[in-house]
Amino acid sequence: MGKSSGHRSKSTGKSRRENVLRNVPKSTLSLNNLLRNPEFLRTCFVIFLFLVVVSVVATWSREQIKVRDGQIASSTRITRIDYSIEDSAATEAKKEEARNSSPRIYT
Repeated sequence: MGKSSGHRSKSTGKSRRENVLRNVPKSTLSLNNLLRNPEFLRTCFVIFLFLVVVSVVATWSREQIKVRDGQIASSTRITRIDYSIEDSAATEAKKEEARNSSPRIYT
């Protein structure tokens, strides 16, 4: 009979390792496993929410009227009252004409 030192031979250890590795299920990337993962679902929800918000903001910003400082509106969407743009040169000419045509006592 041979001695038994309590250590297994290397060939037995290797076959044991192979046996254990055969029985361990391999993790595969599948849609079913991803949908069961709550972190994946939260990430998908956050990305979806981000895309919706960006789409809404982009659509809303395209509808806004671009106004610059000193810009005169040529037309409006809603006209509640009539308005006209003052011609300052013509106004000054009319004021001077009225001043000249009035009696000297009033000027």
